[in-house]
Amino acid sequence: MARLPSLWTWFRTSRAVVMVLTNGTLQINNFRDHSKTILCPLIGAITTLDPQHPMKTYRFSFLETHGCTKDLADQITYAIEKVLIFI
Repeated sequence: MARLPSLWTWFRTSRAVVMVLTNGTLQINNFRDHSKTILCPLIGAITTLDPQHPMKTYRFSFLETHGCTKDLADQITYAIEKVLIFI
């Protein structure tokens, strides 16, 4: 039986709370607009949750081929900056 991921570590920045799960998933909860960004390496996708818009999930391969909005690019850039802390 597969084991559910648990919280490996977390930290707070001036902009968000960043949580890293034991399966490599990264979740960023933004203070300003209460949006959430979840990067999941297991399925190769990013999910965005925003109080103003419905939840959306994009495969990395789709974004590589078709691109994305500036808002999503900003969220991805911020997430990558936080991932680099662990490398």
